[in-house]
Parts: sequence; structure tokens; C-alpha cells
Amino acid sequence: MLLKFKQPIVIITITLFSLLNIQAQKGFDLSSVNYTEMTNKQLQMLFQEASSKGYNYNDILKAAEAQGLSSEEIARLDKRFNSVNTSRASKNSNVPDQESRLRNTNYGNTTLQGSQLESLNNEGVEYPKMKSDLFGFDVFKGNSLLTFQSNLNIPTPVGYILGSGDKLFIDIYGQSEAYYQIEISPEGTIILENFGPIHLSGLTVKNATKRIENRLSKVYLGINGDKKNTFVNVSVGKSRTIKVNIVGEVDVPGSYTLSAFNTVYNALYVAGGITENATLRDVKVYRNNKLISKVDIYKYLTAGDASADIALENNDLILVKPYTNRVTLNGAVKIEGRFELLKNESLQDLLNYASGFNEQAYTKTIKVKRVSDGEHIVADINKDQFEIFTPKSGDVFQVDKVLDRYKNRVIVNGAVYRPGVYAITKGLGVKGLLAKTEGLKQDALSTTANIIRTNDDLSTSSISFNLRDVLSGKEQDILLQKEDVLTILSKNDIKEDDYLEVVGAVNQPGIYSYSKGMKLKDLILKARGFNKTAAETRIEISRKLKDNNADNSKLSQVIVVDLSKEFDNLENENNIILNPFDHINVRNNPNIKEKEFAYVDGQVNYPGLYALESKNERISDLLKRAGGLNEFAYTSGATLVRKTEYYKKETKIDKQQTTLLALKDNLTNEIDSLSEFDSGLLKRLNSDLNNLNELSEQEKKVYNKTTNLAISKMNDSLQPYLLPKEELFNITESIAIDLSEIIKNKSSNSNLLIQSGDTLFIPKKLETVRLRGQLLNPTTVRHEKNKSTKYYINNSGGFKVRADKSKTYVIYPNGLARATKKFLFFNIYPEVVAGSEIIVPQKIEKKSSLGAATLTTIVTGLATLVLAITQIK
Repeated sequence: MLLKFKQPIVIITITLFSLLNIQAQKGFDLSSVNYTEMTNKQLQMLFQEASSKGYNYNDILKAAEAQGLSSEEIARLDKRFNSVNTSRASKNSNVPDQESRLRNTNYGNTTLQGSQLESLNNEGVEYPKMKSDLFGFDVFKGNSLLTFQSNLNIPTPVGYILGSGDKLFIDIYGQSEAYYQIEISPEGTIILENFGPIHLSGLTVKNATKRIENRLSKVYLGINGDKKNTFVNVSVGKSRTIKVNIVGEVDVPGSYTLSAFNTVYNALYVAGGITENATLRDVKVYRNNKLISKVDIYKYLTAGDASADIALENNDLILVKPYTNRVTLNGAVKIEGRFELLKNESLQDLLNYASGFNEQAYTKTIKVKRVSDGEHIVADINKDQFEIFTPKSGDVFQVDKVLDRYKNRVIVNGAVYRPGVYAITKGLGVKGLLAKTEGLKQDALSTTANIIRTNDDLSTSSISFNLRDVLSGKEQDILLQKEDVLTILSKNDIKEDDYLEVVGAVNQPGIYSYSKGMKLKDLILKARGFNKTAAETRIEISRKLKDNNADNSKLSQVIVVDLSKEFDNLENENNIILNPFDHINVRNNPNIKEKEFAYVDGQVNYPGLYALESKNERISDLLKRAGGLNEFAYTSGATLVRKTEYYKKETKIDKQQTTLLALKDNLTNEIDSLSEFDSGLLKRLNSDLNNLNELSEQEKKVYNKTTNLAISKMNDSLQPYLLPKEELFNITESIAIDLSEIIKNKSSNSNLLIQSGDTLFIPKKLETVRLRGQLLNPTTVRHEKNKSTKYYINNSGGFKVRADKSKTYVIYPNGLARATKKFLFFNIYPEVVAGSEIIVPQKIEKKSSLGAATLTTIVTGLATLVLAITQIK
């Protein structure tokens, strides 16, 4: 019996040994695999075969490392395994996957299958912008900051239903830690390493989490039980894509591939929004050929109700049909335009969609225009009918504004403290109304007042009365009516304002208001005192003559006043009292001379700016002060440059500005260490500069006006050989002088008196001759002694065909010019010196005095005469 029991044991042992031996013979050797040359498909087959033999993912990587693969090659192999996967089973990792848990915002962008759009941008599809008065038309257009582009980085919705293609992140944390990243297979399952397939398709994320917890709890005991210490979190890393069909009245109907997170509003936005004919009240969503939702977008626009914005599923159909009932609302409402109404909605609903009346609306009635039996009819809808009146398609409602008139107002204008509009009450008169305005001003004219009254036919009547008598009770108070306008005149309104004018050598000339009893010194102080050039001994006051003046030839009374003595004494007898409209002129002191300067430039020993010593200073004196000529001076080319009458001279205002700016710059350089006096001086400087700037602007206007007037008076029919207009107004001109003669003889006519602003210019020795005009090769050539003008002209190629040879002239270095003379048939050209310029002008075409019409008449007459003579013969 013992042998009988031992025999089966031996047989089993032998069998197991044989199986192990067979397995060893068919052994799966990972070390013999060439990983670097395997294709992705071969890698996937290797992983499946290795898994069936009991090897896991880490075993494969260790075998590759044993073959001598570098760390970079191992990392590359790891990446290839992840890409081919081996995705049927998710491996367990001890650390979270390095891939960001944020969803890619570019994922799920529109894929157009039914039609092509013109352009795409980061925000989705770009459509042409279109204006419309249709309420809600722009909401899905993307024309504003409002956008319905899907945001993928939102928490996974609780009711989100998982399906094939969803990528999940499964995080196990607590007592045990593990991390999985897996995509739901087309069969609706996921395969976790060592746990087998788990079916999740059709489950919400919440229910899927429970199912995964249930499966994992067989290994991770802390997931369930009384003392739970291990937790599971499941999130959707990347949602699956779904195909949605959008048809009907949208800009771009078609089939769209979207993220499963998208809703109806997202889909309408992707399709470019609705068209002008679309309905916004009845957008239908079909799933599996069944209507699952009707979307009323007005609820979202007016009440913020987005409950109808449901999540979409694969193969859903969105149908946007044309509108059925649309009306127009115009006038005094907050939102004008066209609105779509449902069959059971009233006029009050329409007003609610338009956000009600605005502040100027007349709310008692609304006008409606309706088409009936092929004609238009109008009707008034009273306020108590708004909730029961049912609009029909095509109705046009008009909300009028309130009338621009008042029921109970009166108006007060003029010399009262509070003019304006006041409410009229029963029994309100002039006295009561003026009490509301807080009374009359001091300048009010109390002898008369006026009421303009509006009659029933909108004509007006004027009522004048004695205001003083009404207020004192001497006359009966005047009762006011609606729209009365009460005007109280001011004494100052009915007389000319008194003023004074001061000009001349004061710091701020101008016109000043007159005050009774004002003295001459008061006005001078208002004008900020005398300036440095003032002659205080001679102040002229021009005064209007009295009406009883017997001398008709006299225009005004002139009073000459001397304020030089005891100006600080207010009782000075010359400090006379001024009358209205006096004109005060402060004369300049004739003994105060402004500095005048001239400039010496060029080949002198001390060039620069020189102050004139006297009015009799001449060129020779100025040249002597400049140290005389140096060795390079060319006396034949010396020129005196003088400013013309068109030169805008520096005025006293300009000089004052320059001086004050320099003083201000010196003060501001030490701004941190200014004394109290310096700070006050800086304030006064800024004030003076502002005043001078205003005066300077006035001067510029006068100067420009004068210059423009001079130009406009010029003769526009200038001949071609004359200078252009702008050259006639040159601000400087050159005066030819003979400096050599001046040096020899100071009594020479060239030794001119120097004027302020003159520039004496002595050039360097010149060695060239310049040729310009009608020459074949106008150029500059070297000067040669004793050579004629014709010699230089020949060296420049000679005359052109249109050259006027007899008008050739030479301009010398000192500014003089000499023309060609004529002797019989010969041209005698002027002499040429170094630095000269030869000018050859163009011939002027002489127009024929006979016009085309005259020539035609003459020829016709001659032909007629010849014909007559022929006939006579």
C-alpha cells in the first residue's frame, strides 16, 4: 500500500521537472534582444511576449542596460515604449508622471470636414465682422470680448461621462503611493498593471472612481476598511474628441471635431455664430435621432440662465432653424432693434428683453405699425394693455419721448442771485418768485422790469412794470403764469463799460477797467510800473472832449504830466484823477540809447562782434578796431552785408525775454540754495516771462499780417527775367565796396557809415572763376591773369543755342555787377577778376502780336481779294 502512495508522488515530481526543463529549453532570453534596431511594432510584440512570460517593464529596461546601452539610449528606449504602448496596460510608477496635469489649450480645436474656413487664429475661427440691429446677433460672433471658446483647463465636470479616448490620471496617495496614466481603449476599458482590465465607458467620473477603488482595494487594503489610510483620485487629463454636426442658419454649417468638454454654445461659436435669419429662441439638439434639448438663448442674454447649455456627445446634431416671429422696437428704450418672440409672449415681455424704457420715454402709450390685408395700420397701446397685447411678426413698435415742454415752470434772468428755472405754484407773483432767487443784486435796475408771456397760440406778449413799486406794495403784485420769463436788468448791462488805455514805456501796456476816482499813479502801477527807458517827465493823457465843446476842429484834450518828482508821494499834484476812456502814453527817454552792434568776419586779425561807439562810425573805423587785414585778405572781394527793411529786428520784448531767461537760468542752477528774496524773484520772473510771451505772440501776428499785405499788393505780372517774389523780400542785401580805396583814402565814397546789424566780410584770396547759365558745361575754372570773358566761356564749352550772348554779365566778389556792352555788331564783355561769376541768361521768347484769329482773317481777306481780281480780268 505504501508503494502505491509513493508512485503517484514520483510521477508528479518527474512531470514538474520535465515541464521546467522544457520551459528552460524554450527560455525567453531578454539579454539576446537587439533593442536599438527594433521597430515600434517589434517593440510592442516584445512587450506582449515578455508580459506573457512573467517579465514586466522594468525587467526589459534592466536587460537592455546589461547589454551596455548608455543612459541616453535607455531613456530613448523608455520613450519609445511609452509611445507604442504598450498602452494596453499602465505601469505603476513611484512618482507622478512628469506630464503636466494641465490640458493642452490647443487640443480640441475645430476640424472642418463639411466646409473650409478662410482663416484660423489662436482664438479659433476668424469671421468677417458684421453689424446688425438683431438682438443677440453678435453673441456667438466673436466680434467683442465675449467669447465662447472652450476652456479645457476647468475641473472635470461631476457629470462628465467617460468614453473611449479619454486619458485618465489615477493617483494613489496616503499609506501607499502609486501613479497611473492610461487611456480608455475602444472597448471602453483600462488595464492597470497587475490588476487586469476595468470597464469604465459610460460611467461618470464619480462612479468610475468607485469602480477603480473597488478593484485596487484587493491590493491596497487601506482604501477600504474602518481605518482608511489610502486614497484614490481620478481625473481626466485629456478628454476624448467627438464629432458634432451643426446645420441650419449658422455662418459655417458642417461637421466639427471638438473636445468632449464642449457645449452647445461652444459649438455655435465655432460655427461662426448665427445668420440674420436664425432663431435664437428654439435651437434644437438631437442625439441618436431623438430631440434631447431646446435651447432658448434669450434666457441666457436677459436672465443669465445657462442651464440649457448642455454638454455634447459624439454624433450630436445641432439644428438652427429660421425665425418664426420677429418684431421691431424703436424709440426711447434702453435697447433698440429687432427681437424674436414666442407665440405666448406679450408686449411686456418685449419691453423686458429691451431692458425697459429709458429716462426720456413717454410710458403711457406705445404706437404699433402692423401689416393687415395688404396695408399698414397703426394703433396706440395703453399702459394697462402691455401684458395682454400679443405682438405679431413684422410689427414695428415705437416708444416716443416726453414732450420738450414744462407743465409748471417760470424762468428768471438777469440781476438776481439765483437766476434759472423755478416751479410755479398757485398764487405765485413777482415778489414771491424773487424771494426764491434770494433777492436782487446791487446793480439791479429797480425802475423797470419785464415779463415775456407765452399765449395759448404760442405767440408772446411783453409786460413791463416798475419793479420798485411792485416790491414796495405801491402797485399790485403781478401773478405769474406757466412759461413766463421774468427779466431783471442790470445797470451795467445798459451802459458802456468804462476803460482806460496805457501804452508806451510801461512794463505791461494794455487796456484796464476804470474805477471812479482812479489816479494816474494807480493806472501806472496796474501796468506794473515804468520800464527802464521811460521818460517820467513826459506822460501824455489824451482825453475825450466834453459834449459842449465849441471848437469843432479840436479832436481831443492832451494833458502832459511830469511824475518824476516824488513819485512815492500820493499827494503829488501831478497825480491827477483820470476820466473814463483816457489814453495814457508814457514816452521813451530820448537820452537813453540802446546798444548797437556790428560784426566783422573773415580775414581780419580780430573778427567778432563790435559795439558801435557813435553814429559817425565808418568802415575804416570798424576795420581799425578789428586789427586790420591779415596776409590772406582779398580786398577786392570785401562786402558789407546789411539788413533790409524786411528783416524782423529784435524788439524790446525780445531783448527783455533774453535778459530774463538768462537771469532765470542763473537762479535755477542754484535752486536748492535760494534765499527768500531769490525765490520771490524767480516767481516774478516766471510771471514776467508769461506776460512777455503773450505780447510777443501779438507782435508776431501784427508782423505777419503786415508782411502778407505787402506781398499781396505786388504786381503778379512780373516778367520772367525779374526776381521771384520771395527774393524781393530778402532780409539782407550785399553792398559792394572798394576796400582797397577805403584803406588808401578814408574820404572815399565806399567808406560808408556803419549801421546796427551790419556785417563787414573780407574773404580769403580767391583763385577761381565761376560760370553759370546757358553754357554747354557750366563749371568753375582757375583764374588766369589778363584773360577775357570770352576765354572763360570757351573753356566751359561755349554758348548754348538759347543763350542771350549780348545779355551776359559778370558779378564781382564785392557784389558789383557789369553787363556786356554793344559796339556796332560786336559784344564787349566786362573784365574778369579772381572770384568773379559769369552769368549767361536765356533768350526771352517774343510772342507774336498777331493772334491765330487775326492771321486767319488776314489770309481769308487776301484770298478773297485775289479771287475778285481774277474774276475782273
